[in-house]
Amino acid sequence: MTIYQLFSKSDIYFSLEKARCTMYQRIRDFRKDHDFTQKFVANLLSFSHTNYAKIERGEVALTADVLVQLSTLYDVSMDYLLGLTDCPNRIKHKIK
Repeated sequence: MTIYQLFSKSDIYFSLEKARCTMYQRIRDFRKDHDFTQKFVANLLSFSHTNYAKIERGEVALTADVLVQLSTLYDVSMDYLLGLTDCPNRIKHKIK
């Protein structure tokens, strides 16, 4: 059984679009919660202010590298930023 047999294409699209909107909203909310300006975060990520503003509006797709940097900056899990979970805690592994 494929995913398309379990869910309609519109259900899958809606879920992905909802997660996408959640991700950009969370990125914006975390920046504001930390009292960071868009320009400050843009400089940390080596983006222009204009390109970072496009990220927060959802006009630019994020790379995994940028997601890792944002996750580290705000000390939240990437799954939380991506809208895949409502638990912001990062799992910390002890390396032996």
